[in-house]
Amino acid sequence: MHSVKVHRKGVVISIVNRKSVNRKSLFTLNKTCSMKKPLSTSQIVCLSLLWLALCYIVLVSVERIDGPVIVTLIMSALFVFLPVYKSLRKKK
Repeated sequence: MHSVKVHRKGVVISIVNRKSVNRKSLFTLNKTCSMKKPLSTSQIVCLSLLWLALCYIVLVSVERIDGPVIVTLIMSALFVFLPVYKSLRKKK
């Protein structure tokens, strides 16, 4: 199998043959990844409310709150609120 590259919104994903794998990186994230337009206020509110609803569902459904649950919630907060923060910073 030959090398295949998929370009989408600044992300380059390389799929190569297992025999000719370059151990340095199979997945390369281009530094030019960014939003084209900042999020609107309604999008930020909607995203935050959906994240809060997800957290509520997770916290209510688990038997006990332990380490993996807390780590998952922190990671999901980073995935949601880093783009929100970047968007707010870009608006100013």
